[in-house]
Amino acid sequence: MGAFQFAVLTWPGFLLVPAAAAKVGAPRRFAMAVAGCRLAPSALPLARSVPGVEVTAGAGLISSWHPTFMLRPAPQSGSRTRPPTFAAW
Repeated sequence: MGAFQFAVLTWPGFLLVPAAAAKVGAPRRFAMAVAGCRLAPSALPLARSVPGVEVTAGAGLISSWHPTFMLRPAPQSGSRTRPPTFAAW
């Protein structure tokens, strides 16, 4: 991985961790902000879970863990593997 690619994939982690720290430092204020936006019927569970998700995602980005499992290449035309079929489609 080149330096530019590393910087582009890593810098959001350095923004997410301090943002989560600010939310943990003032949880009531953040819960009131979420309630004011009317994003969820009850703002408290959302306000409690967002900082944890931010810390997890930020630490993962800083440690160079990137979700590349979602970017699998398609099978080649001569390969024996078949793409998955979905019954709902």
